[in-house]
Amino acid sequence: MHDLVGDLARWAAGDTFCRLEDKPHGRCSPKTRHLAYISGKFDGVKKFETFSEAKRLRTFLPLPVSSGYGNYLTHYATSDLLPQLKYLRVLSFNGYKLTELPDSVCNLRHLRYLDLSHTLIMSLPESICKLYNL
Repeated sequence: MHDLVGDLARWAAGDTFCRLEDKPHGRCSPKTRHLAYISGKFDGVKKFETFSEAKRLRTFLPLPVSSGYGNYLTHYATSDLLPQLKYLRVLSFNGYKLTELPDSVCNLRHLRYLDLSHTLIMSLPESICKLYNL
């Protein structure tokens, strides 16, 4: 029964939701609005190329397998990919070994939720005040 409900939810979501484990070699649709993926020890460029066409992404949600921090995020995701995601509302860096908030985050005007739990970030930049929906 559980599988049936999951299949029904995926069918109802259509192209608006993308799970990377469902499409290891494919691409997410340009219509994709919500993205979830299992975060790994080293999340490199290949993982994020699968949804590079989803410019109207609203949710970027890594799902950590284990609790605590210890995962590494490629510089490509924070410097090249994030600035393109202008409509992002939910952003999670949960579990990544980030020491500072990427500058590109402060330009996401529509951002409402920012998860920095289990990171190594000790302080936030002044530019975080530009995110008035946060």
